[in-house]
Amino acid sequence: MKLVIDPWYEVNRLKQKGLLVTKKNTDLLAHFLKNFNINTFINDYSEPFYLDKTKQTYLPNTKPEEIIAFYKFDKDLGNHLLRDILVIEKIINTTVATEIINTYNIKDKCLFSLPNSFIESRILPNLHRIEPKTTYVKFIYKLIKYLPTSPETRDYIDRNMKDDILKWKKCPLDIVCLTWSFSVSFSLFIALDTIGQEAILKNLDIPHNLIGGFIYFLKNILLLRNAVSHNAPIFKLRFKAQSNGLNDLYYFIFKKHIKNELRLSHIIELIQYFSGTKMLLSRTKYYFDKLAINETVKNKLNHIFIEDNE
Repeated sequence: MKLVIDPWYEVNRLKQKGLLVTKKNTDLLAHFLKNFNINTFINDYSEPFYLDKTKQTYLPNTKPEEIIAFYKFDKDLGNHLLRDILVIEKIINTTVATEIINTYNIKDKCLFSLPNSFIESRILPNLHRIEPKTTYVKFIYKLIKYLPTSPETRDYIDRNMKDDILKWKKCPLDIVCLTWSFSVSFSLFIALDTIGQEAILKNLDIPHNLIGGFIYFLKNILLLRNAVSHNAPIFKLRFKAQSNGLNDLYYFIFKKHIKNELRLSHIIELIQYFSGTKMLLSRTKYYFDKLAINETVKNKLNHIFIEDNE
């Protein structure tokens, strides 16, 4: 029976496109084609190695090992970034929950102690700037959606309640926040009054006039987080959430001006700063420099990891 998706057919096709396939690396290439989706592994990561992008022909002497090395580097980079983004996510989750409790003076820490009308008049109008159709029920459901997945919430569920929302009415926000996604925390940061937002920035040693830039930073790491989670190539990312405020935030932290727009290297620096890590960018550059790939290709990719500063 002829296979519809045949890795050996792909090996021969790539060989015809100029990829330097030999007896030594054939099995390795076939293994990666079989186990790591051809559409991402080859189509995305071959691009820097093309002599002719339209014909998808390779630069002379391009080996499968080079594409594999670049693929592994990009995936490793994504995993390292995700690890540090999760640190920032935990900080934002906790500080947002704390400031909702403090800003709205929720003494029992349970959001349900606030009247529906209060949430609709004080919280939802801010959130409507980014989620215009959000209702009270949708808002609450997003907050509690993943509560059943956390062992910390078991003591708070009211099993006598059949309503999926009301069964969690006694669960305090500082416990609820343990299950929030980054997108929920971002939405809640937007939904906070200015006082609450400023309190979070103060906790991060960022002045209140940089709220706009910080929001754009959160938008970009949310994009980056989703890209890593959905197997997108990190080296191809272009950060659409650009603003003068974001550049001002970068300058406030690093005392360096950006010539054009923030690129991956700048976002990595900001992630490094807010997650409290020290060598994320330097290690990224170190392992990129060590990559065993054609120097022509490496020079083509250099701009991704070199800051564009004045």
